[in-house]
Amino acid sequence: MNQSTRDQFDVLIIGGGIAGSLAAWTFSRDGLSVALIDEREMAAPFFRAERISSLAVGEMRRLGLSSIVDQFALPLESTAIVKGARVERVTTEVDYTFPLWQLVNKIRETFENNERVTLIAEKVESVVNQPRQQSVKLEASQRTLTGKLVVVATGASTAFLKQLGVRREIISRNHSSTFGFDLETGPDFYLPASSITVRICRDGADYMNIFPTSEGGYRANLFTYWPAGDERQREFIKEDPTAVLQRLAPRLMLTTGEFRVKGAIECGSVSVMKSTGYQQSGFVLIGDAYGRICPCAGRGINKVIQDVLTLKDLVPRWIAEETALTAEVLQSYYHEEKREAFEEWVFEESLTLRDRIVENSPKQLLRRVWYHHLPPKVHDFYWNHFKARRAGSVVSAKPEGSNPSHV
Repeated sequence: MNQSTRDQFDVLIIGGGIAGSLAAWTFSRDGLSVALIDEREMAAPFFRAERISSLAVGEMRRLGLSSIVDQFALPLESTAIVKGARVERVTTEVDYTFPLWQLVNKIRETFENNERVTLIAEKVESVVNQPRQQSVKLEASQRTLTGKLVVVATGASTAFLKQLGVRREIISRNHSSTFGFDLETGPDFYLPASSITVRICRDGADYMNIFPTSEGGYRANLFTYWPAGDERQREFIKEDPTAVLQRLAPRLMLTTGEFRVKGAIECGSVSVMKSTGYQQSGFVLIGDAYGRICPCAGRGINKVIQDVLTLKDLVPRWIAEETALTAEVLQSYYHEEKREAFEEWVFEESLTLRDRIVENSPKQLLRRVWYHHLPPKVHDFYWNHFKARRAGSVVSAKPEGSNPSHV
């Protein structure tokens, strides 16, 4: 680790996950001095959806991360959209697969030779936030670090946010569960493209991605609206996951050939939530610290990158002009037009997509028929001529002609 004894920085980042590490990387490339504070020297493995959209990777390349991503990201050059036993179409966007925790550690490794970033493996004891100078006291060493801005990137954890007087508003409790697992494939196993997206749309399950791994095997991510502790979740994890998949997608193996779930199943259950009480001087929230969306929407990493890009346009100017970072000034980050539009859109999608799968009103039944039975050209026409207009600049995160929730 690049541990130094300096105590004064331009930016103090609390939380070294994907949001904090991307922010530290970006600010340092803009010439700012950064302290990245995290409890762990290296990120421990954590589970997130493992297929990353071409748009998210494109934004990472814009941030200068091409050489890092290319070290271990496996490109998926095409994706077959499968319903029942039928391949509806094959998309040609090049998506990627890699565990996000590996990207976090690859970024952290670069900081060893980066004089502008100091990695500090400690807990934060307290924060004093003021318009012109922020103070962060570390728990073990009792060092006090100062900076002009604190960026809070502590993810979905609420403990540290409470110290700042920030609270969580639960929008949808026990909203969804995502599962990651390896596949043991039979001799006839075959993917009609580099990867497949299986549209399920039954029994609270939305869709599943199946893709190769860099080790030569196959892996899947299943996206459901099963709440934590749900009987279906328990059955899938602890009893017979292969039988559950056959029940959810009974004709899938007519397309892929035989496979079964093998090894441990990783699970991430989320509640959709937003933070409140953050309208204070001296600090901003990014990524899940500001608000957690549903992974089924497929835009979590895009949301993080949008936050970082917005700060990239604002923070160097604030520091160069010695701007007092009052709550009013910091609203220009939260209410930046593109960021705010994207934020509103992904939260709306989180709720809308769940309603389509789990609600049984006439409207949602009709939407299920629309989603599951109408041909792709109808979906594309609707998206390109109606919904994309409403989403406006939000959907720089959407490849033309594709459903952004299931690419």
